[in-house]
This record gives sequence, C-alpha cells and structure tokens, in this order.
Amino acid sequence: MIGVVACETLYSELQALGSDLDLDLDVRYVPQELHEFPVNVPQETAIADAVQSRIDDLDRPELDRIVVSYATSGGGIRGLESQHAPLVVSKADDCISSFIYRTEDWSMGEPKEFGTYYLSRGWIDCGVDSYKLWTAYRGEDDDLRDRFEAAADEHPDMRVTWADGGLFATALEKRDLDGEQAGRFFHKVLEYFRRVKLVDNDNLHDFHHEYAESFRAFVERLSAAHGDGHEVTLDVIDGDLHLLRTLLTTSVDGEPDSEFVEVYEPGIPVA
Repeated sequence: MIGVVACETLYSELQALGSDLDLDLDVRYVPQELHEFPVNVPQETAIADAVQSRIDDLDRPELDRIVVSYATSGGGIRGLESQHAPLVVSKADDCISSFIYRTEDWSMGEPKEFGTYYLSRGWIDCGVDSYKLWTAYRGEDDDLRDRFEAAADEHPDMRVTWADGGLFATALEKRDLDGEQAGRFFHKVLEYFRRVKLVDNDNLHDFHHEYAESFRAFVERLSAAHGDGHEVTLDVIDGDLHLLRTLLTTSVDGEPDSEFVEVYEPGIPVA
C-alpha cells in the first residue's frame, strides 16, 4: 500500500490515477486554503503542521512509501520527515504546477504565466478563490452554494468542500463590507490578471466550464468598475498528469527518475 498526503485539489486526478495504475492508495488530504494565493499569504507553520500530522497518521513499517504533494513554495514542507516509510516528495510549486510543468516554460522556476489565473476541477470544487470570497463578503454565497449543490447532485463524483474551511468562514464574518469596498479590495488583488485558464485533465463537467466563465466575467467586471477596463479572456488548456503519475510510481530504491521528485529515507528531513 502507498500512503498519499496531498492537496485536496488533486482529489480527482489521484482517484483516476490510482484506478488506472491499479494502486492501493491510502490518501490524506490537506486543505488548499492554507496555500491560497493571492488573497491569503501561505501559512508555512500551519502547512507544516497539517502535512506532518498526516504523515504521522499514515506512517507504519508495512507501508511501501508515503507520497507527498503539497505546495513547496514558501518552505512549508521543509523539515518534515517520516520514521518508518520513505517519503516521495513532489517538487512542483503547487497543484496547478503539477499539471502544466511540461506544457509551460519552467526555465524561470515557475511554469505559470504572469497575469494568468489558473483553475482546475479540484481548485473549483475544493479551493477557496477570490470569486468565492467575494460572494461571501457581499452576502451572495447562498446562490453559489446552490449552484455547487446542484452540480454535485448531478455528478456524485464531485468532492465539494470549498466552503468548509476557516478562510471562507472569516469572509462570512466580514459581510459589513459594502459592495464598493469589496469591489475595490478584490480589484486590488486581481488587477493584473488578464487571462483565466481552465486546466483540463479529462475530468471536467459542464459545471466547471460554467464556473470558469463566471470567474472570468467577475475579474472583467472588477476591471471595468475599478480599474482600466481591460478584457479578460478564458481558455481551456490540456493538463499533463505525467508528474503525478511519476510521483505515485517512483521506486524508493535508488535515485528517482525525475528531476521533479525527491526521495527521503525514514528519519531524513525534507530539504
């Protein structure tokens, strides 16, 4: 059996790969909101505590290995270690980088394009993004929840958890922001984004395309009301699961066969 500690936004891809590769996976998810950007500054201590606790929960001698795929930027997983099973750690910056590292330019150490807001199925289903927070500040989240609930009823394979965490609850507590204040705040956060890209890993429903369009229109409306009025485009791009596939199948004997994967023996902390 293989233990997995991963960002919850990877749930759909991990389920598909586990089935396709006939792997027995024991998965522990870490909420995306600990690394939400740009609204929330990555919480390094909280990330370290959350990932380590899940490693500890899985760690036992009979486990073949523990795969770790959570945001590496910011140093949140540095120093983590196991005591029994080797760790196989992804070097991707975050969940989106896990999908596009082969299709975008990695030469500067960051595969995502500047000015582009990326969405994936897991990011939409489980992640807290600026549009969802804006609906909370505006007191309009009930309609958004209804849309997700209807989609989940239609597609039981959807794991919808974005409203369950502390970040969204905090936004709900600040509903005293009026529309103008909320608009200016989120425009400041999103003013540099001119493109939205939806990553397609062969797991999108119509709902995910509809949500991506809602997000695109939201960013464009903010620009029209509070900025320079620039247009925002939406594209669907093909994702690449090679990195996740390699991560799940990497042997702990010898050097890993990918520059994006590292292996740590028990007792050796993640560098």
